[in-house]
Amino acid sequence: MSLIRLTAALAAAWLLAAPGPSRALDFPTGVVRIVVPYLPGGSAEAQARFLAAELQKQWGKPVIIENKPGAGTTIGAAFVAIKPLVVTTPQRSPLLPDVPTFAEAGFPGVEVSNWSSIIVPAGTPQDVAAFLNASIVKALELPEVKASYEKLGFVPQPSTREELASFMKSEMQKYAEVIKRAGIQPN
Repeated sequence: MSLIRLTAALAAAWLLAAPGPSRALDFPTGVVRIVVPYLPGGSAEAQARFLAAELQKQWGKPVIIENKPGAGTTIGAAFVAIKPLVVTTPQRSPLLPDVPTFAEAGFPGVEVSNWSSIIVPAGTPQDVAAFLNASIVKALELPEVKASYEKLGFVPQPSTREELASFMKSEMQKYAEVIKRAGIQPN
């Protein structure tokens, strides 16, 4: 689950639980931490620092930034979240088997997966491409390699070259439709 989706879900839950205007808010009572799930020095941290400075003025309480980078923002998300609400993949994650998918939570069609692949240059001989694919699949199926990926929050899904080509084609079609429906135009 991306940090943006998790943050949005947590913000919505917070707003629903927030006290109404008739009750006095006893917050903050101490240090407030803003967790940035990226390495220090980037734009996310800069934005958080601008906000923290203003909030500290308003509240008269310390507001500090804590960078918790790693695992594709999963470390930062885990630091601030009691329990993930949903996963964005079509099936439940083997890393979070008790967390439902968006479809199971009543939102069919919301599917976003983070994926990567290794692609050889055009013109690579077929026997070389097949050899590389077989070697990569063999490596990704080793328990110690799978465990290393899973520690970072990833689930390796080795495939054939044909399966990857089909998947990439379907992803391009899906996002071409999203771009068209949203009216996104290149500058």
